[in-house]
Amino acid sequence: MAETAAKARRERGDGSVRFNQKSKKWEARYSYGTQADGRPDRRSRMANTEAEAKRLLKEMRREADKLRETTVDAKSVTMEEYYEKWLKGKSLQLKPTSYDRLECTVNNQVLPYIGMVQLQNVKTDNLQDIIYDLIDQEYSYSIIKKTYDALNECFRDAMVRGDIYRSPMMGVKLPEKTNEKIRAPKEMLPFTAAETQMVINEATRKHSGGRSVYRRAGCLCSCSAPACVWAKPWR
Repeated sequence: MAETAAKARRERGDGSVRFNQKSKKWEARYSYGTQADGRPDRRSRMANTEAEAKRLLKEMRREADKLRETTVDAKSVTMEEYYEKWLKGKSLQLKPTSYDRLECTVNNQVLPYIGMVQLQNVKTDNLQDIIYDLIDQEYSYSIIKKTYDALNECFRDAMVRGDIYRSPMMGVKLPEKTNEKIRAPKEMLPFTAAETQMVINEATRKHSGGRSVYRRAGCLCSCSAPACVWAKPWR
């Protein structure tokens, strides 16, 4: 049979099409480059006909080109550069307030520690030390947890993308919220009578022409008070 005797045919460019004797199908093979652990990333797909296998090979070439465009060099890219690209993606997924909190956490609790370290060189101990240092500086559990999440999500995405072989966050431990070393959140106290009066004075303030600075009917908290600190100012 002509098909069974066919040898691997080298297509134009990288990759090849051959008849697989074991499966009795045509096979498209292509090298996607190198995996994060340094091993060759060779892939193959099976087809019933040679023409279909050639079509699959073209698809694999396009996929590999896309990966090369988006994959970063883990040996040279710094965490500051990597987080910059990662945050751009997050800005399209998160609400503005959530993105602002994430960006603030990255800039203040992450990059000061590992910003100049290459992606490939970040180790589990480096990241665990960040958590320990935040505890020693008596940061609240909320900030420590946000820092942990910002690290964990970024390195998880890097692993999914193939930029690194294994996430160094896999061995990092988050302390228990009840740990005695974690600073307890500040107690929220009610306004004093003087502070309450200051709020009322501000909420009822008027322009020189007698027009109210704040719209009483447009209270943001939906309360029924005649004057509220959350009232919207006139535009």
